[in-house]
Amino acid sequence: MQRKLMKALLLFSEYKVKKETYPSWGHEDAYSYLGQIAVREEQVEQASDYYSKALEINSSNMYVKYKLIPALEEAMRVKKGE
Repeated sequence: MQRKLMKALLLFSEYKVKKETYPSWGHEDAYSYLGQIAVREEQVEQASDYYSKALEINSSNMYVKYKLIPALEEAMRVKKGE
């Protein structure tokens, strides 16, 4: 799964929208999924980077802002033993 998401990111870097009617969705989703994988693998810094990149693409992504990032912050607190 992770390899396919990385390939999707590579393809997004090459993709240029030619018309407004062409699809442009999914880029931020690849980053949010990679972030979730990183959380499961306890790579919290990497997860934070992925979530930040998702928000750079779409700063109004409510799922990343209000679900994934708070869950990551909680995982970081638990890991530190707070």
